[in-house]
Amino acid sequence: MTDIQKELYKLIKEIDEICTKNDIVYYLVGGSAIGALRHRGFIPWDDDMDIEMTRDNFHKFIEACKTQMPPNRKLACQELDRNYHNNFARYMDTTTSAIHINQLIHKKDSAGIVLDILILDPIPDDEKIQKQYIKDFMLYADIINPASLYSFRWRMNLLRYFKYRLKMKFVGKNKVLEELESKMFCYKEEDCNKYIFRWGGIPFLFDKDMYGNGVRYQFEDLNLLCPDRSADYLSWHYGDDWMFIPPHNGRDSHPAVYSFKTPYTVIEGEAYKYYDPDKTYKKFLSRKILLFLLMHPWHAFKDFSKKKLGKNLSKEFNQTFNSLDTTINKAIEQNDYFKLYEIFNPYITSQNQRKLIGREDYLGINRFRFPISIDVNEKYFDIAIELLIKNGQTSKALRFMEVKENKNKLSKKEEYYKTYILNLQKAISLYANKDYKKSSEIVDSLLNENIESISTIKLKIYLLKKESADNNEIMGYINKGEELFEKIYNNDPISVPTIIDKEIPCNLQYILNSNEIYNKEILMEQKIYDKINFHSKKQDGEFIKFKADILLKEDINKALLMYFEAFKNTENGITHLEIKDIINENIDYLIKHINELFNSNDSSCVEYASILKNIISDDQSLALWAKCIFKFSNNPEDILVVINEINNVIYDKDKEDTKSIEELKNIYSSLFESNELSDIYFKIKLKDTVNHFDNLSLDIEKTTAKEEWKLFVKSVLLYKSGYRKESIKNSLQLFNKTNNPFVLQFLSLIFTLDLLMFENLICNKPKNIDQKGHSILQAKCIGEWNDIYDNYIKTIDMYDKLNILKINGFKKDDFMKNISDKNEFNYSFFNKINNLILNKNVSAKIENMVKFIYDLDLIYDGNN
Repeated sequence: MTDIQKELYKLIKEIDEICTKNDIVYYLVGGSAIGALRHRGFIPWDDDMDIEMTRDNFHKFIEACKTQMPPNRKLACQELDRNYHNNFARYMDTTTSAIHINQLIHKKDSAGIVLDILILDPIPDDEKIQKQYIKDFMLYADIINPASLYSFRWRMNLLRYFKYRLKMKFVGKNKVLEELESKMFCYKEEDCNKYIFRWGGIPFLFDKDMYGNGVRYQFEDLNLLCPDRSADYLSWHYGDDWMFIPPHNGRDSHPAVYSFKTPYTVIEGEAYKYYDPDKTYKKFLSRKILLFLLMHPWHAFKDFSKKKLGKNLSKEFNQTFNSLDTTINKAIEQNDYFKLYEIFNPYITSQNQRKLIGREDYLGINRFRFPISIDVNEKYFDIAIELLIKNGQTSKALRFMEVKENKNKLSKKEEYYKTYILNLQKAISLYANKDYKKSSEIVDSLLNENIESISTIKLKIYLLKKESADNNEIMGYINKGEELFEKIYNNDPISVPTIIDKEIPCNLQYILNSNEIYNKEILMEQKIYDKINFHSKKQDGEFIKFKADILLKEDINKALLMYFEAFKNTENGITHLEIKDIINENIDYLIKHINELFNSNDSSCVEYASILKNIISDDQSLALWAKCIFKFSNNPEDILVVINEINNVIYDKDKEDTKSIEELKNIYSSLFESNELSDIYFKIKLKDTVNHFDNLSLDIEKTTAKEEWKLFVKSVLLYKSGYRKESIKNSLQLFNKTNNPFVLQFLSLIFTLDLLMFENLICNKPKNIDQKGHSILQAKCIGEWNDIYDNYIKTIDMYDKLNILKINGFKKDDFMKNISDKNEFNYSFFNKINNLILNKNVSAKIENMVKFIYDLDLIYDGNN
């Protein structure tokens, strides 16, 4: 778990205890529900947590919290505080900080780390009542929160907003909110079959029986409540592919200022020195009023712009398809789906753009309700829909047909496709709710239709496994699915993006062009897959897993290797969980097998240990992987990656005595050729600050380690003791005494970090000082730099040797031009570096590098 997840985990544990004690039903929803079903815990990159309660249960929760809430906790909601600026409730830790944009504007809002509680209001089936609820609730949310736009996104309440604003001046905000609440929250639970989601972003409608009394799912070390029909809920909310792990660029986060040790009141108090929240509040209110007045012309302009784009794309794609009509017809005759995908994928990608068809989320709801269709000839549209169905992208196919239906009636063929998808979704729902007989009946009928779908074949295999069917029958469908998959991808080679430039490892190019330096998830995932190459063509991991299930009882060794390959070839999180369970059941066998390979000097242990660590991610597999990498890799970059991975364990202060940390100690002992120096280094690593510098420095000198390793450890000790300048000078001394590839790699990072820090201070003026103050700061920084790096030519030579300046093809010679008479650095040098840096936001990179190199965590400190 990340630091924020650990805090959220404490909060959900407290809520679960209060609810269990008081017979209150809640439900994990959104990303938290996906986490429970797909990961048995947090989604790895998630930074928030959401639960829902029915209105009656929430009122019980409010009463329970009045007497049972732990110290330093707060429940914020409209029922308790009219100055609170959200339309949903929040349960928070008041000793921490999680300051989002809203809290910068709303001075009275509490801003600790929060868990969101959303309310489910019962509502009748009457569509007119539902539409009025949405209209009323958007107005309600706008009155509560002047910073966010609700009615504007839904294109409603233009006159009502100003009417109710005027009303507030006469009767007050509380009376206005009570009036709206009496209209919206008046329906009784027993009289309604549906719930509506009390959120200004999108008030979703749900069938009540989707929630029920809740079912407990494993969530980390707890068992927490999710909706009764969780799979249906997630499919409805996120589409049929909710179980698939998205790519890195598809992972959402919530920007905020976080501190786990400092109360938000301290940070806000300091922030208020630089801006006036009351004035900012009024500016945002004025902005909202202006946007309400411009609502219809604004959306008319946006619609015109997007419709023009849609028409241009329609013309372009129709011309393309017409020119390729012979090729398309030939591909259809030959069932060459790969060729068809090659032709139609640009259209599918364009039509699926958020700016054309929106999304059912806060930012995308306007365009979702008013989508733009790229109109292509019916023949070509139908081919695109059939390709999506074949490949299992049925939610996307259904959405495309919904968009078309906004303008035109669907053809008979398209109605057939729609019926096929809806029946498939019904079969999946029945399977998820354990009605295997009815699900099987639908699937069998779908398999007899004139369209193939990977999703239908997979569901059939799952049903056959439930029926304990003959393995030959199962293999028949596996072969059928793999044949279809191969037709679609046509042995398309796997393309793995390069994360690290192998010729310039860990240098400024990589550091400045990465969003997160030494990010555990991105970096480690790449290193693992760089080392594995079982097959060079795309495969569907789910079919591999099905075959491994059959083979498991006959040949465990071969089956386990197939599970490894299956894990690598699918992003289906549910399949990942099933494979993890099987691997865990056979972990002793696998560990023994990998150790046997290690002891017999077989380097294939690296591949197996790498995949095992990626699947299990526990301490034992991490230690085994580190041991294998260190023994068989001659690349110092690989060793740095191992150190970074285990550092993430060390940063977890609850874990200081683990197998992986012991393995890291062994690595340092081998590198240093000294157990004594390794022990001293670990004493330094595990401390936030070092107070006994003289004693530790003396201990370092007493060891029998080589001089270069003594200097290596001393650089870290000096920096951590607060002697940054002395630390860098010590590192310069080390550079002149070593040719060790690992040390040189580490020094490359040290000097890159120093360069980044000074470039940032010299070239980017802080907002809290004027130009004169910045000129003084620049002169001071350049002076200090020249005091440390006292020879320009030697420093540039060092940068060249350490590959620090190899960025964007820039050469050493370019830095050797116009050397000053004093052979020292000046502003033009740092400005040249600044111009080379494409991503100006280097502060996050600096923090990550300081943490990696010196084991210092630059968290917010109220005293500094």
